[in-house]
Amino acid sequence: MPLVWTLVTVLVLFGLTIFVHEFGHFLAARRCGMLVETFSIGFGPALWRRTIRGVQWKIGLLPFGGYVALPQMDPGTPDSPETPRPPPAPPGARLLVALAGAASNLALAYALAWVIYAAAGRGTASYREPIVGQIDTNSAAWAAGLRPGDRVLSANGHRVVTWDDVVVNATLSEQVRLEIRRQGVDETVAISVPTENVEPGVRQIAGVDKQVPCILIGVRPGSPAEAAGLRRGDVVRAIGGEPVLFTHNERTTPEWWE
Repeated sequence: MPLVWTLVTVLVLFGLTIFVHEFGHFLAARRCGMLVETFSIGFGPALWRRTIRGVQWKIGLLPFGGYVALPQMDPGTPDSPETPRPPPAPPGARLLVALAGAASNLALAYALAWVIYAAAGRGTASYREPIVGQIDTNSAAWAAGLRPGDRVLSANGHRVVTWDDVVVNATLSEQVRLEIRRQGVDETVAISVPTENVEPGVRQIAGVDKQVPCILIGVRPGSPAEAAGLRRGDVVRAIGGEPVLFTHNERTTPEWWE
C-alpha cells in the first residue's frame, strides 16, 4: 500500500505540474490576444471534450503530458484552404508565452513549499536553528567552553542561520571559531575539528549534537497527562524548569521518562 500511495501521489503531482505549466502558457497567450485552439491534459483519445469561448478543452486517455495548441507560436505551420494559418504573434508575445510555463511551475513550487512549512508548524521548524542540544563532557567542544543551549551566531566569521550552516563551516578548516550567545552574553570559542578516524574529506565537531525537539507522539487516554491537557504533537520545552534541548533515543531513555 505505501508503494501504491507513492505512485498515486507522484501521478497526481505530475499531472498538477503539467496543468499549471500549460495553464501558464494559456493565460499568457490570452493576455497577449493570441489564438488558443486547444487546451489538453493528457494525450490519446479524449475522455472528455468541450468547447468554451472558442477553446477546445479536453482530457486525454494517457495522463502523461499535455499541451496548449497555439498556432501563432509556430510560424512553420503550413496554410491550408480549410484552415488558414493566423499571422505569427510578435516576438515579444511569443517569448512571454514561452516563459510563462516555467514561471508558473516556479510559483507552484513556492506555494507548495509554504504549504509544507505551514503543515510542519513554525514550532517544529524553529528547531533547525543553530542551537546546541547535547555535548559529550569529554569532547574538545566541552573543554573549549561550549554548552547545551548555546546559540551559534557565526562560524569562522560567517553568519549562520541553521545548524546545517554550522556543520558546513566546520568541514572547511581544522579549527572552527564559533561566536555564541548564552543568556544574552556573546563570546567566542575555538574548537579543534579532528581529521583522524573519520571518513576521507569529512570533518565535524565531535561530540556535539543540535537541538532536537521532544514531541509527544501520543497520550494514553484517561491518563494524568491527558487530564493535565497534554496532547499528541505537543512539544516539551522544559521539565521542572530545566530546558529540554535534546531528545534521547530508546537506548538512553532516562529513568524519569519510564
